[in-house]
Amino acid sequence: MKKIVFFILVFISVILLSATPCHARKHTRTHVRYASGSWYCYDVNTRLLYIETDDGNLWTVKTDYPQLNHMHVKVKFDTRNTKKVEDDRIIKVF
Repeated sequence: MKKIVFFILVFISVILLSATPCHARKHTRTHVRYASGSWYCYDVNTRLLYIETDDGNLWTVKTDYPQLNHMHVKVKFDTRNTKKVEDDRIIKVF
C-alpha cells in the first residue's frame, strides 16, 4: 500500500513539474518613454502637428485634428529599443 501511495505522489509531482517552465523568464524591457513639451503649430493643409519637447528636440506628427486644449503636452514615444533619441517615434500626444 505504501508503494502505491509513493508512486502516485511521484507521478503527480512529475506531472506538476513538467507543466511549469524550467527556464527563468526573461525580463522584457519596455520600449516606451514619456516627455513633456509644447505644441506650437498645426498645419491644416499637411495635417502636421509640430511639437517641441523640453529637451529641445522638435517633432512632427500627422494627425487629423489635434484635440489639445492647452499648449503644454505630454508625448509618449516608442524608443525602438535604442538609446538614441533621434530615432524615437511618437505614439500618442496627451
